[in-house]
This record gives sequence, C-alpha cells and structure tokens, in this order.
Amino acid sequence: MVRVKSNQKKSRKTNSRSASKKNVSKVNTKGRAAAPKKPAQIKTKEVKGPSTRSGFTPNIAEPDEIKRVLGELLGTESAVNFLRKNVSKWAPDALNMLTTPKTDEYLAEHLGMKINAIRRILNLMQGYGVTNYYVTKNTNGWLSFAWYINASKVSPFLDYIKSVSSRKSVVTSECNDYFVCDSCYPKDKLIFTFDAAYEAAFRCNCGQKFAMIGKDAAEKLSVEEQRPASALELGGTL
Repeated sequence: MVRVKSNQKKSRKTNSRSASKKNVSKVNTKGRAAAPKKPAQIKTKEVKGPSTRSGFTPNIAEPDEIKRVLGELLGTESAVNFLRKNVSKWAPDALNMLTTPKTDEYLAEHLGMKINAIRRILNLMQGYGVTNYYVTKNTNGWLSFAWYINASKVSPFLDYIKSVSSRKSVVTSECNDYFVCDSCYPKDKLIFTFDAAYEAAFRCNCGQKFAMIGKDAAEKLSVEEQRPASALELGGTL
C-alpha cells in the first residue's frame, strides 16, 4: 500500500507539472503582445503642375510681362504684316488673346473660327517659338491643351522678321502659289502665301477675292516692290 501511494503521489506531481506547463503556455500565448499590424496604405492622388507631354514644366511669364511683349510685337507694323501674310489674317487676334493661357477651343469659340484653323495658327507660331502649350488632366480624365506665349522668344522673333523684311521677299522653296488683293496691294504691299490665303478663305479683308500669281511673279513683286496694273498681267487667275 505504501508503494501504491508513493506512485500515486508521483503521478499527481507529474500531472501537476504538465498542467502547470500547459497553463504557462496558455499564459505566454495569451499574454504575448500581438505583432503590430501594418498601417493601411492611403491612396493619394499625385497632383502635378502644368507640363508638356515630355513632362517639362513650363516657365510662363507673368501676365504683365506677356502684355508688354505682345504690345511690342503687335505694335510693330512689319510684324503684323508678316503674321498676316505667312500665318493667317487672324494670327494677331489669336496671339493678343494669350495674355494668359487659353485652350484652342476657347480661342476658336471667341474668334468665331473653326478649331482646326486656330490649331494651325498656334502650331505655326510654335514653329517660330512664340507659342507653346502644356497638358493637364481634369477629374474625368480628359486631356486639355492650354496655349501660352513664350515671352522670351518674342524679341528673337521680331529680329527674325526684321531680317526677313530686309530681304524684301516672302517667296520660299516650299510654296509655288501666291496671292494678292488687286485693290489693297498698292497701299499694303501684302503678298500672301498659299497657306495664309487659305486661312483667309482666299478673300481679302476688304471682301475682294484674292488673285493668284506664280512664284516668279511673287518674287518680282517682293524684290522690286512694283505693283502691276493687274495680277492678270503676271499670268494670275481670279
């Protein structure tokens, strides 16, 4: 009986030890601090400033500075004549509206022009470095193209016009057909390239239809500053 009791005591001790280990294990498991959860990622929308398609952020001059350079450009008669002859009769008006960035849709609406016509003017002026644009995206995801004046490029453009005017010729290898207005040429001396005449619907501001002259005739007029009695004398057609 003593041995049996002894064995019972040992088994009780063993059971109590295993039970205590389980209890300790439970305590350790429950008492252990839970690993911190990673904070939920907050979705943010990146807001960028105006940029061109290449990601370049333009340096747009202040409106007062743009007004100053535009006044200098559009206040120069030779510059206005150059724009009317080589770009469009609407070019001075379009540029004058760009004291602050405007979309081509806005310009077309306020000038009463077709959107393709105003885009052509802006693209031609971009070729001279005078205009440029940046692209933004609205909340609906639509891209918007806003055009502005490169104020630092206006002065070099004026110098270019002066150099062209000194050569007394608007004839280039890229154009074969030129146009004049028989009524207005004696006083304004304007010879229009095909592109400029096309933008004016082949009609002068006075309402008369342009007369077409050949390349040789246009070059002769440009160099000698002579006005024939009629464009028909130079082989032109009405």
